[in-house]
Amino acid sequence: MIVNTNRSFTTAKDPDLRAIFEYLNPSVSITEAHISDVTVRGIAEREFNANKLAVREALRKSPGQIHIQFDGWRSGNRYALYGVTCIFRNLDNTPQKYVLGLPELLDRHTGENIAEEILNIVREFEIGDKLGYLTLDNASNNKTTMEELGCELGFDWKKRWVRCIGHVVNRVVKHMLFGQDPDAFEHQIYDGQFTAAREHEQWRKGA
Repeated sequence: MIVNTNRSFTTAKDPDLRAIFEYLNPSVSITEAHISDVTVRGIAEREFNANKLAVREALRKSPGQIHIQFDGWRSGNRYALYGVTCIFRNLDNTPQKYVLGLPELLDRHTGENIAEEILNIVREFEIGDKLGYLTLDNASNNKTTMEELGCELGFDWKKRWVRCIGHVVNRVVKHMLFGQDPDAFEHQIYDGQFTAAREHEQWRKGA
Protein backbone atom coordinates (compact mmCIF):
# COMPACT_ATOMS: atom_id res chain seq x y z
CA MET A 1 0.00 0.00 0.00
CA ILE A 2 2.72 2.46 0.99
CA VAL A 3 4.65 1.97 -2.25
CA ASN A 4 1.57 1.82 -4.49
CA THR A 5 0.18 5.08 -3.08
CA ASN A 6 3.59 6.81 -3.11
CA ARG A 7 3.56 7.47 0.64
CA SER A 8 6.46 8.02 2.99
CA PHE A 9 7.88 4.98 4.78
CA THR A 10 7.08 6.76 8.05
CA THR A 11 3.41 6.05 7.33
CA ALA A 12 4.04 2.75 9.12
CA LYS A 13 4.35 4.73 12.38
CA ASP A 14 1.11 6.67 11.90
CA PRO A 15 -0.96 6.33 15.12
CA ASP A 16 -4.27 6.06 13.28
CA LEU A 17 -2.97 3.31 11.00
CA ARG A 18 -1.56 1.43 13.97
CA ALA A 19 -4.90 1.78 15.77
CA ILE A 20 -6.60 0.09 12.79
CA PHE A 21 -4.11 -2.80 12.92
CA GLU A 22 -4.70 -3.19 16.66
CA TYR A 23 -8.46 -3.14 16.16
CA LEU A 24 -8.26 -5.82 13.48
CA ASN A 25 -5.83 -7.92 15.50
CA PRO A 26 -5.35 -7.05 19.20
CA SER A 27 -2.30 -9.30 19.38
CA VAL A 28 -0.39 -6.72 17.34
CA SER A 29 -0.38 -4.42 20.35
CA ILE A 30 0.13 -7.18 22.91
CA THR A 31 3.17 -8.62 21.11
CA GLU A 32 4.45 -5.21 19.97
CA ALA A 33 4.34 -6.43 16.39
CA HIS A 34 4.07 -3.02 14.74
CA ILE A 35 6.60 -2.50 11.96
CA SER A 36 8.78 0.59 11.63
CA ASP A 37 9.66 2.77 8.67
CA VAL A 38 13.06 1.04 8.56
CA THR A 39 11.35 -2.34 8.23
CA VAL A 40 9.10 -1.09 5.44
CA ARG A 41 12.10 0.30 3.58
CA GLY A 42 13.91 -3.02 3.92
CA ILE A 43 10.92 -4.97 2.59
CA ALA A 44 10.61 -2.59 -0.37
CA GLU A 45 14.31 -2.90 -1.20
CA ARG A 46 14.22 -6.71 -1.04
CA GLU A 47 11.22 -6.82 -3.37
CA PHE A 48 12.91 -4.36 -5.72
CA ASN A 49 16.11 -6.40 -5.91
CA ALA A 50 14.21 -9.65 -6.42
CA ASN A 51 12.18 -8.17 -9.26
CA LYS A 52 15.27 -6.61 -10.82
CA LEU A 53 16.72 -10.09 -11.27
CA ALA A 54 13.49 -11.22 -12.95
CA VAL A 55 13.56 -8.21 -15.28
CA ARG A 56 17.19 -8.86 -16.22
CA GLU A 57 16.37 -12.48 -17.02
CA ALA A 58 13.36 -11.49 -19.15
CA LEU A 59 15.50 -9.03 -21.10
CA ARG A 60 18.20 -11.65 -21.61
CA LYS A 61 15.66 -14.08 -23.08
CA SER A 62 14.02 -11.53 -25.37
CA PRO A 63 14.38 -12.68 -29.00
CA GLY A 64 14.47 -9.16 -30.42
CA GLN A 65 15.72 -5.66 -29.76
CA ILE A 66 15.06 -3.73 -26.58
CA HIS A 67 13.91 -0.14 -27.06
CA ILE A 68 14.26 2.37 -24.23
CA GLN A 69 12.63 5.67 -23.36
CA PHE A 70 13.72 8.20 -20.78
CA ASP A 71 12.77 11.65 -19.56
CA GLY A 72 13.53 13.80 -16.56
CA TRP A 73 11.43 15.74 -14.09
CA ARG A 74 11.62 17.10 -10.56
CA SER A 75 9.67 15.19 -7.93
CA GLY A 76 7.47 16.77 -5.28
CA ASN A 77 10.31 16.49 -2.77
CA ARG A 78 12.65 18.29 -5.21
CA TYR A 79 14.70 15.34 -6.48
CA ALA A 80 15.86 15.60 -10.10
CA LEU A 81 14.91 12.16 -11.44
CA TYR A 82 15.17 10.38 -14.77
CA GLY A 83 12.59 7.72 -15.52
CA VAL A 84 13.97 4.98 -17.79
CA THR A 85 11.61 2.39 -19.29
CA CYS A 86 11.96 -0.24 -21.98
CA ILE A 87 9.74 -2.02 -24.51
CA PHE A 88 10.52 -5.47 -25.90
CA ARG A 89 9.00 -8.80 -26.96
CA ASN A 90 9.07 -11.81 -24.68
CA LEU A 91 9.43 -15.44 -25.76
CA ASP A 92 5.70 -15.58 -26.54
CA ASN A 93 6.15 -12.59 -28.87
CA THR A 94 4.02 -10.46 -26.53
CA PRO A 95 5.00 -6.78 -26.11
CA GLN A 96 6.30 -5.99 -22.62
CA LYS A 97 7.07 -2.70 -20.88
CA TYR A 98 9.28 -2.50 -17.79
CA VAL A 99 10.74 0.26 -15.67
CA LEU A 100 14.52 -0.07 -15.67
CA GLY A 101 15.44 2.69 -13.28
CA LEU A 102 14.75 6.04 -11.70
CA PRO A 103 18.21 7.52 -11.18
CA GLU A 104 18.69 10.84 -9.46
CA LEU A 105 20.74 13.32 -11.49
CA LEU A 106 22.97 14.97 -8.91
CA ASP A 107 25.09 16.98 -11.35
CA ARG A 108 24.07 19.50 -14.01
CA HIS A 109 21.61 18.25 -16.61
CA THR A 110 24.16 18.13 -19.39
CA GLY A 111 23.97 15.59 -22.18
CA GLU A 112 27.13 13.92 -20.91
CA ASN A 113 25.74 13.46 -17.39
CA ILE A 114 22.42 12.14 -18.67
CA ALA A 115 24.21 9.72 -21.00
CA GLU A 116 26.30 8.39 -18.12
CA GLU A 117 23.18 7.57 -16.10
CA ILE A 118 21.61 5.79 -19.08
CA LEU A 119 24.81 3.87 -19.75
CA ASN A 120 24.90 2.70 -16.13
CA ILE A 121 21.43 1.21 -16.54
CA VAL A 122 22.24 -0.34 -19.93
CA ARG A 123 25.31 -2.00 -18.41
CA GLU A 124 23.48 -3.07 -15.27
CA PHE A 125 20.85 -4.94 -17.28
CA GLU A 126 23.40 -6.09 -19.89
CA ILE A 127 21.36 -4.94 -22.88
CA GLY A 128 23.97 -2.97 -24.82
CA ASP A 129 24.17 -5.54 -27.61
CA LYS A 130 20.36 -5.70 -27.95
CA LEU A 131 19.61 -1.99 -27.75
CA GLY A 132 17.22 -0.79 -30.44
CA TYR A 133 15.67 2.68 -30.70
CA LEU A 134 15.65 5.38 -28.04
CA THR A 135 12.64 7.65 -27.55
CA LEU A 136 13.18 11.03 -25.91
CA ASP A 137 12.10 14.60 -26.40
CA ASN A 138 13.74 17.39 -28.39
CA ALA A 139 15.54 19.13 -25.52
CA SER A 140 18.88 20.52 -26.66
CA ASN A 141 20.88 18.44 -24.17
CA ASN A 142 19.37 15.23 -25.57
CA LYS A 143 21.32 15.67 -28.80
CA THR A 144 24.53 15.45 -26.81
CA THR A 145 23.09 12.52 -24.86
CA MET A 146 22.43 10.59 -28.05
CA GLU A 147 25.87 11.43 -29.46
CA GLU A 148 27.51 10.12 -26.28
CA LEU A 149 25.42 6.95 -26.27
CA GLY A 150 26.08 6.32 -29.96
CA CYS A 151 29.81 6.78 -29.49
CA GLU A 152 29.96 4.52 -26.43
CA LEU A 153 27.68 1.77 -27.75
CA GLY A 154 28.68 1.95 -31.40
CA PHE A 155 25.52 3.00 -33.24
CA ASP A 156 24.40 5.85 -35.50
CA TRP A 157 22.59 8.11 -33.03
CA LYS A 158 20.71 10.00 -35.77
CA LYS A 159 19.04 6.80 -36.94
CA ARG A 160 18.24 5.53 -33.44
CA TRP A 161 16.70 8.71 -31.99
CA VAL A 162 12.89 8.55 -32.05
CA ARG A 163 11.41 11.96 -31.24
CA CYS A 164 8.66 11.80 -28.61
CA ILE A 165 5.42 12.66 -30.45
CA GLY A 166 3.78 13.75 -27.21
CA HIS A 167 6.46 16.39 -26.70
CA VAL A 168 6.21 17.53 -30.33
CA VAL A 169 2.42 17.95 -30.12
CA ASN A 170 2.73 19.69 -26.75
CA ARG A 171 5.15 22.28 -28.16
CA VAL A 172 3.00 22.89 -31.23
CA VAL A 173 -0.13 23.44 -29.14
CA LYS A 174 1.71 25.77 -26.74
CA HIS A 175 2.93 27.92 -29.62
CA MET A 176 -0.59 28.04 -31.05
CA LEU A 177 -2.09 29.09 -27.71
CA PHE A 178 0.62 31.26 -26.19
CA GLY A 179 2.65 32.67 -29.08
CA GLN A 180 6.35 32.48 -29.88
CA ASP A 181 7.62 32.19 -26.29
CA PRO A 182 5.26 29.85 -24.41
CA ASP A 183 7.80 29.12 -21.68
CA ALA A 184 8.07 32.80 -20.75
CA PHE A 185 4.27 33.06 -20.84
CA GLU A 186 3.87 30.15 -18.43
CA HIS A 187 6.58 31.59 -16.18
CA GLN A 188 4.64 34.85 -15.86
CA ILE A 189 1.40 33.00 -15.12
CA TYR A 190 2.90 30.80 -12.43
CA ASP A 191 4.64 33.79 -10.87
CA GLY A 192 1.23 35.41 -10.44
CA GLN A 193 1.94 38.31 -12.80
CA PHE A 194 -1.26 37.84 -14.79
CA THR A 195 -4.81 38.53 -13.79
CA ALA A 196 -7.47 36.62 -15.72
CA ALA A 197 -8.09 39.63 -17.98
CA ARG A 198 -4.40 40.17 -18.73
CA GLU A 199 -3.92 36.47 -19.32
CA HIS A 200 -6.71 36.49 -21.89
CA GLU A 201 -5.28 39.59 -23.57
CA GLN A 202 -1.83 38.01 -23.76
CA TRP A 203 -3.38 34.89 -25.27
CA ARG A 204 -5.07 37.03 -27.95
CA LYS A 205 -1.78 38.73 -28.81
CA GLY A 206 -0.06 35.37 -29.11
CA ALA A 207 -2.80 34.10 -31.38
